[in-house]
Amino acid sequence: MKDFYQHGYEISAVIGVDGSPNCAVNVTCSGDWGGELSGSMDYNDRIQAVKESNKSGVMMEELKAMLEEAGVQIPYCAVDENDMSSFEDISDILFY
Repeated sequence: MKDFYQHGYEISAVIGVDGSPNCAVNVTCSGDWGGELSGSMDYNDRIQAVKESNKSGVMMEELKAMLEEAGVQIPYCAVDENDMSSFEDISDILFY
C-alpha cells in the first residue's frame, strides 16, 4: 500500500470486519484459547468465555501501525454483519 500511496494512487479505505479477532476495526473479540477454537474438547466453555472489547483486531492493529510509520493516512471502515447500514456507509466512502 505504501508504494501505491507514494505513486499517487488513491486508497479509499481499509475495510475490516468488526467482531473478528484479526480484522476488526472498532470491536474485536478475545478469549482464553490458543490455536483452532473448534478443535477443542471444551468448545462450549471456550465460546462462553469470549468477550467483546472496543479495540482493533491483531492484524488491523499491526497494519495501522505499519501504515502510520510509513506516513500513509487513509480511513478505516468496519463491516458490521449485524447492521446492514455499515455497508451503506462503506459504499458512500468508496463510491462518493
